[in-house]
Amino acid sequence: MTASPRLAILDVGHGNSAVLHDSNGILVFDAGPGSTLNEYLIENQIREIAALLISHSDADHLGGAINLLLSREFRVKEVYLNPDPTNTGDKYKIFRSALRDAKENRGTRIVPHLTTTLSESFQSGATTVEILAPTPENALGGIGGRDLAGKRINPNSMSAVVRLMVDNIPMVLLPGDMDAVGLANLVRDHPALPARILLFPHHGG
Repeated sequence: MTASPRLAILDVGHGNSAVLHDSNGILVFDAGPGSTLNEYLIENQIREIAALLISHSDADHLGGAINLLLSREFRVKEVYLNPDPTNTGDKYKIFRSALRDAKENRGTRIVPHLTTTLSESFQSGATTVEILAPTPENALGGIGGRDLAGKRINPNSMSAVVRLMVDNIPMVLLPGDMDAVGLANLVRDHPALPARILLFPHHGG
């Protein structure tokens, strides 16, 4: 644990994963595919994660969480993710089973929503985590449905957008895989979004 905040951006290949170290605990944003996240946690002697926030249900953002949740070496206190009823892939099904195992055997709390209603709910030492998108009214359209502007919502449209504030200074913007529909909704609510660092979406959104 470090006295001042530190954000590690992991090289997971095609996907995203970042780990926030702060005085009050560890937060993980997406888990990428493969075992990179687990390897990083072991290397840094991290055994407990305060919260895992998964931007959306694509395997390149949650695949690495499967081994994390199933491992007896780690305890993840809370997992946040918006539901995706259109995802019928094996990876998503296995992830849901891993969540159940973590809940039943290690007390993991599962929160099936990650919207702006949770903004500033995550205080990790000097860092405040803002959830800037999606809004609950657009999330109610559901993946496969439409937003309030009538645009089709897919998993990338519903990708959670996170900003990290350190001592009230906007430091890092994590947009997940936000697409044009998600961007239109984001700028409607936040015409200006200052941040010193942008973790650019790997889709080039």
